Amino acid sequence: MQYNSEADVLLAYPNEEVEESILNLKRDLYNLKLTSKTNRCMLAIPEYVDAADIESLKTVFNKIIIESITPDSGIFNREVDIRNLIYISIPDSVIYKSRETVNAFGFADMQLVTRKTKLVIEFKRSYKTEKTTVTEDQALDSGLKQLKEKHYGEGISDKKLIRVAIVISQEKRALTKWQMLD
Repeated sequence: MQYNSEADVLLAYPNEEVEESILNLKRDLYNLKLTSKTNRCMLAIPEYVDAADIESLKTVFNKIIIESITPDSGIFNREVDIRNLIYISIPDSVIYKSRETVNAFGFADMQLVTRKTKLVIEFKRSYKTEKTTVTEDQALDSGLKQLKEKHYGEGISDKKLIRVAIVISQEKRALTKWQMLD
């Protein structure tokens, strides 16, 4: 069991399989289904990854968000919820995907891997509360810093490595900015 600063209780899932099952159950309970157009767009994800076309990936991810949440959803309060929504929405048959990929320094939010390319994504949230404000630029800088300092995606591989930070805007309820790590 974990606690956050607002004294809410956050329960941890015992493993990734249970977490994914719960996420899929939530989608089914709320009858949140993606349109066939969005499902077709997801077929292009491997091409976008190989071409380092992050803007097109961001567009697909935003379609998933728009079609999958309700107006009163609190999903933008936690970046892990947005990451998980995107992750479970991408069919396994489209691309190899992983989340919370571990290395000696930490856990990368998401990886999308093709035969040629490994794309490592670090999501960071911009938000405003009574006590704290994190701007989109601050969130982006934080994501880039984390990618670099934690060496996400580095290692022995014959694949082209692309690392990108993507901002989740609580105010705009969308993925807004992104930048590749040089």
